Amino acid sequence: MPVNMCVVRGIGIQQKSIKHLEAILQYPQWQIDRWYSEMLYKVNTLIGFWKANEFPMNYGDICSAYGGCPMMDLCQVKQPENWVDSFETRIWSPLTKDIKDAAA
Repeated sequence: MPVNMCVVRGIGIQQKSIKHLEAILQYPQWQIDRWYSEMLYKVNTLIGFWKANEFPMNYGDICSAYGGCPMMDLCQVKQPENWVDSFETRIWSPLTKDIKDAAA
């Protein structure tokens, strides 16, 4: 589908107010092509890691962002591959309700 613009919506939570913002942005085709190429590269890299059963560790602030990484324990042991099977596999789908949401 040819695309050259998007609507970006955001919420600014401030000390005494909440602001709702919206911007309509246009992008040149070369930039969209570059983003698409980068996305394909990253997805194919992740697929390669998955097929090789290789999961590089990231020691940046992403480990603690958004409530923390549930796999952080693996980064703190000498041989993480020995512990991978002790973690539950969850498959997320936007078409099904999350288990946590079902309890609410």
